[in-house]
Amino acid sequence: MKLHPLTVPAGVVSFGLLAAAGLMSLRVTAGPLNPPSGSVSSTYKTLTEVEPRIAINSTNTPGDADSMYKITAAGSYYIVSDVTAPAGKSAIEVDFNVAPDVTIDLNGFTLRGATGSIHGISSSGFGHIEITNGSITGFGQDGAMLDCRDYRVERVSITNCLHGLVAGGQGSVSDCFFREVGGDALFSASVTHVERCIAWDCGSGILVAGDSVVTDCMALGSTYAGIGVGSNSTVRGCTAESNGAEGFGLGSHVSISGCVARSNQVGFLAGEGSVLEGCVSEGNTQHGFWTSDSSILRSCSATGNQLQGFYAGARTLFEHCSALTNASDGFRANVDATFINCVSTDNTADGFECADSSTFSGCTSNSNGGRGIFAYNAAKISGCSVNNNVGVGVFGNNGCHIENNLTRNNQQDGISVNFSCAVIGNNCNGDGAAAGTHGAIKVIGQANRVEGNNISYADRGLYLTSGGNAVIRNSVKGCTVNFDIVGGNDVGPIGSAATATSPWANIQY
Repeated sequence: MKLHPLTVPAGVVSFGLLAAAGLMSLRVTAGPLNPPSGSVSSTYKTLTEVEPRIAINSTNTPGDADSMYKITAAGSYYIVSDVTAPAGKSAIEVDFNVAPDVTIDLNGFTLRGATGSIHGISSSGFGHIEITNGSITGFGQDGAMLDCRDYRVERVSITNCLHGLVAGGQGSVSDCFFREVGGDALFSASVTHVERCIAWDCGSGILVAGDSVVTDCMALGSTYAGIGVGSNSTVRGCTAESNGAEGFGLGSHVSISGCVARSNQVGFLAGEGSVLEGCVSEGNTQHGFWTSDSSILRSCSATGNQLQGFYAGARTLFEHCSALTNASDGFRANVDATFINCVSTDNTADGFECADSSTFSGCTSNSNGGRGIFAYNAAKISGCSVNNNVGVGVFGNNGCHIENNLTRNNQQDGISVNFSCAVIGNNCNGDGAAAGTHGAIKVIGQANRVEGNNISYADRGLYLTSGGNAVIRNSVKGCTVNFDIVGGNDVGPIGSAATATSPWANIQY
């Protein structure tokens, strides 16, 4: 076979010559090959420089009679493998008397307690401790018992211990998980910031002292309370579900917002002066919300609870709240309650039931199994819509002012009053269809003023069973009996608008 000569493109030859020339140039300008004088020293870092923290082991942190390992000097520590503590011992013990500032990195490993073991991590004295990044399981007492000045715990899982994290000092707990802890998942006796933690199937969930902050946490399936905070605390964005007692137990003057309580005993149990905003309570076996005196509830909803949707103490303010399909009253409140733009619908008993001196403005109460609005003495009810309730639409006992409301198709009276009430400018339609005698407006006492109401297609239009009242400027049409009024009342002339000459005339058409 004949071989052909290899032809190399000129550009490649030129590049090769240039490269060779460059190498020669580098060779000519290179420095001396002889090393400098003096001893040769290592350029590598020491082990201490590579890992300045202290490993927890029998050499660095030897234990004692009740601990596998004991930390007796301040510093940053880490574990290098799982640790199992036998009966009668804790895994790691910290003595703040000689080690006042300690950090422990569990390094992704697990502290495991055998039957009869004590604590996963314990500390005593007055110091600071931080624990991060690992798991603690199976200890006979506390997963972590921190008797300290202050602490921080993050990214730690504690399971199957008698108690989870028990702390005496101020602290921060974040991104932690507690499950199947027999007692409290997290208990802190001082100010604590807790965020993004979950307590699942524990005795109690997350319990912290006053002035604490709890955000974005969950408590599920606790035997007792789900999330509990002391006075002056803040709770945001949390969920409590299927807990055996209250979902949220709140001290006085607590601020709570954006939280959900579902299928607990009581959804929210709040102390005096608390503020609840944007919270939801569903399917609890007792009350949806139980609040003490002088509380404020804004944009909260209670649905499908087995007792009252809202059960409130004196001087409570409700704004834009709703109660739906609860097995008792939608709202029940003590004296001096105020309701603004609230809705109560399809509850088994009354839509609203209140003691003396309550105020209702712009509220709706429809299709409840009892009365629409029951306000005892000295109530002011205005601008409300009350329809299709089984009982009386609006009831005011003594000294009430009932004005500019709409009642429609309530089975008993549309509006019923006793003594010294003003019933002015209401629109009542189709009330009183239940068996018996009912009125669109019924008056059973004295010293009442019934004025300027528009009434249509009821059983009785104006129905007064007692004397001593003023009845003026009302219009009535299409009732079984338009005016059913006993003697002894001051009643404006009854007739048509075309023939009326008195400015106080009542119109029948």
